[in-house]
Amino acid sequence: MKKVAVLCAAGKQGRCLVDEAAARGYDVTGFVRRKAEGLNPKAKIVVKDLFDLTREDLAGFDAVIDALGAWTEKTLPDIPKAAEYLCDLLSGRRRTHRKRQRRKPDQLCRLRNRYDRRDR
Repeated sequence: MKKVAVLCAAGKQGRCLVDEAAARGYDVTGFVRRKAEGLNPKAKIVVKDLFDLTREDLAGFDAVIDALGAWTEKTLPDIPKAAEYLCDLLSGRRRTHRKRQRRKPDQLCRLRNRYDRRDR
């Protein structure tokens, strides 16, 4: 049986992915930042923040699915950070945890303006 890890399993997409994988007969483990109600009872649940995961936490899975959803100015930068963190973690380039850096709204505007100018 294939083992699947779904990161951010308590969100809208995460719940759908866990339900679909469980319905297809996969051995599903959902990683959530904090306890959540209504998660699929067929899935194993691990309470751990995405940025606190280690390579050992994800060892043994045939597939790792990142279901992070962030839609506010404060949380939107977490999407590329999470992708980079997971790629480094799974490839073996990163073994230690690096704290997330929260940006202030004015810093986000400066970053956005810099990227907008670069695209011209």
